Amino acid sequence: QLLGALVSTEAGRAVGRVIEVFEMEPADMLEVQGPKGSVLIPFTRSVIRSVDHEAARIVIDPPEGLLDL
Repeated sequence: QLLGALVSTEAGRAVGRVIEVFEMEPADMLEVQGPKGSVLIPFTRSVIRSVDHEAARIVIDPPEGLLDL
């Protein structure tokens, strides 16, 4: 259900689209493909702020350095 969802930060910065979901412990990881490559984003309450399945949008609050490519 998350594949293809648009991921953006709380500030409105577009990160990319979910291209893969990895079921891992302790947290699942979203692989997000953006213009500068792909990044793995932990699917945790501290990072994921909202998921809108109908609009296929995910809003994140990434820790410092997570989106540095």
